[in-house]
Amino acid sequence: MPKGEEERLELLTRLTEAIGVDAARKIMESLPPMQWDQLATKDDLKALEERLVNEFGGKFAKINGEMNGEFAKVYGEFADVRGEIKDLRGSISLEIARQTRTLVFTMVGFAMTVWISILAIGVS
Repeated sequence: MPKGEEERLELLTRLTEAIGVDAARKIMESLPPMQWDQLATKDDLKALEERLVNEFGGKFAKINGEMNGEFAKVYGEFADVRGEIKDLRGSISLEIARQTRTLVFTMVGFAMTVWISILAIGVS
């Protein structure tokens, strides 16, 4: 197999002289552009895959664990916020109830004062 472009060109020239241009080009196109030992085999790819899984698998598990921990913290913080909102909602409801009672008693007192004044003026 040719090792460089010069050898490939020389081989193409000889093949062209021997078998013609089209056949020579077809043969040259079937040859890899590099040495056979530079091509990766399925076994090479499988070994690479195993190395990558071994190297990065643990790192991905660690990252996944860290992310789950962070999500748990955020979920806990949201739970705290939900609790605070619930407490605030209860405080607001209680304050509205107090204000409503105060308003009702004030209106009743005002109405009684007006009716008593009307009755006192009417009796006299």
